[in-house]
This record gives sequence, structure tokens and C-alpha cells, in this order.
Amino acid sequence: MHANPNRPLPRPRPEPTPVKSIMVTPDGRKLWPPETHDFYSHETVKWHPDDVPFNLAEKIMAFEASELEDTEIFELFQYLIDTGHAWTLQGSYGRTAMMLIEGGQCHVKEEA
Repeated sequence: MHANPNRPLPRPRPEPTPVKSIMVTPDGRKLWPPETHDFYSHETVKWHPDDVPFNLAEKIMAFEASELEDTEIFELFQYLIDTGHAWTLQGSYGRTAMMLIEGGQCHVKEEA
């Protein structure tokens, strides 16, 4: 196959814009650690991995696989209730949280 002499030559690609950091936006806002809003007070709070008493993703996967003891389930759902995640995950988490609150195994955080 021969090159088509009528075909235009490809334009050179522009140089990519150098990125200083993927964790900082061009206007200087930091993306990590993420900021979150307290579910109850709506205040912005800084998040730190040490704030979570366990690996949340692992606990949720273990819960889904029915590998947790009752006390671990109560601990997981108390954390989800305290952080407000129980109400933002899929519906079964909110329903389970309500069932545990009504049964007395978990409680709603007192508002200050």
C-alpha cells in the first residue's frame, strides 16, 4: 500500500502541560487527604486513616460474605451510623442500621 500524496500530514501534538502534583488542583486546593462534612453538624472535618478503627472496605466485604461475628457487625454498623455512611450506602445498610438501633445493639450519636 502506498502513501496517499493528497492526504495532509498529521499536525504535531502539543506538549503536555506539566503537572506539579495530582493531589493539588491548579487553584491550590489539596485533594488528599480529603475533607468531609460531619453528618450531624455539617462542619468540614479533616479525614485521616487513623480515624477509622478498622479497614472499612475489608469489613464491608466480610459483612457481605457473612464472615463477621455479631459483635463485629455491631461495631461496623455503629461506625457507619456515627459517620453517616449508613444512610448514604445502598438501602440495605440503612435498613440494617435502623433495625440495630431499634433493637438496641447500636445507637444514634447524641447531638451537641
